[in-house]
Amino acid sequence: QCFLTYDGDRGPGLLEQTACMIPMQVHTGHWATLAAELSVVTHDPDLAAAATSALNLTTANLGDDGRGPIDVIDAKSTQDAWYSLSFSPLAYIPEILGLLPALAPDGETHILSYTHQPHDVRYGDKQVEYTTAKPGKETLKLAFEPTSVSCGGSDLTKGGIGPSAWKWDAEHKLLEISHPAGTVVVK
Repeated sequence: QCFLTYDGDRGPGLLEQTACMIPMQVHTGHWATLAAELSVVTHDPDLAAAATSALNLTTANLGDDGRGPIDVIDAKSTQDAWYSLSFSPLAYIPEILGLLPALAPDGETHILSYTHQPHDVRYGDKQVEYTTAKPGKETLKLAFEPTSVSCGGSDLTKGGIGPSAWKWDAEHKLLEISHPAGTVVVK
């Protein structure tokens, strides 16, 4: 608790150390990710809410280039600082969305988490397609109910568990996929 600071309703900011009393963006983002992970394990809604608030705080003052200020609470205080992490908190969003998928908007399709970076992602009304260079696992939030999932032209096992399978959670609109390397097509 000695490293957390609060700015009213904006959420917790994490101080780098006891000598540098600036709540820094990169550290607040790391803390948000850890709080989200812990909330999943403990089923503690207060931790999930704190992670969400901290993530909101890290993205509150983003510049047009996606970079954020060093100080997440008072962006102008470090505007002319000689040091900069030049860090974009956008890197934390996919990881936290994968842990707290309820944060992802309903009615939209998004890849929330992945083990290997997907590329060549294409979204359609009732289809998602992407490629991974290695075998992977992804969690997607869908705006449609999937009827098939394939990788490299081969159908994956519906409701299965294993390296070539997919599972649909209709209540939360979440799709979990395990697959070999190749192009994944969700219809």
